[in-house]
Amino acid sequence: MNFNKNKIILFAHNSGGEGNYDDELFSYFLDNKISEIIKIDFPFGEKSLKTIRFKHYKKQKEHNKFESKIKFSTPTLLSYLKDVIMGLYYGIKFGKNTDLFIGMDNLLVLVGLILKKFGIVKQVYYVVIDYTPRRYSNNFLNKIYYNLDKIALYNSDLVLGLNNIMVEQRI
Repeated sequence: MNFNKNKIILFAHNSGGEGNYDDELFSYFLDNKISEIIKIDFPFGEKSLKTIRFKHYKKQKEHNKFESKIKFSTPTLLSYLKDVIMGLYYGIKFGKNTDLFIGMDNLLVLVGLILKKFGIVKQVYYVVIDYTPRRYSNNFLNKIYYNLDKIALYNSDLVLGLNNIMVEQRI
């Protein structure tokens, strides 16, 4: 994969451990000398680190790194609302003139799409890393989730799936 981009932002939900798919993607960008990379990890699940973790690299050197003062990942709906608000905040504050926004799930891609509407990012890629036909036991939450997923799928500039079945099942 050849990325001819000067500035990339990567948003992911993860537990805070090492070796996640988004960590590998971040390392790939560092190794391939992307001029500027911002990675923001949002908490995911009860056992995750509770903070939002921010890393900013310029020319393969750490420029800025911090954790948010806001520390919670449950209740889930409130945590997701916080992630959207904080994602927009960080995107507006640090994302000006971003060539590529990569979201590792549909909610974070929605943030990227809003930033694109504001003219802050030029392109939005959706990386699909999993698929579950029934995400939540609550039908209302499932409808919200899959509507967000369709918005992310049909409005992203590119959708990258780990395999074609996950993408086909979503369409």
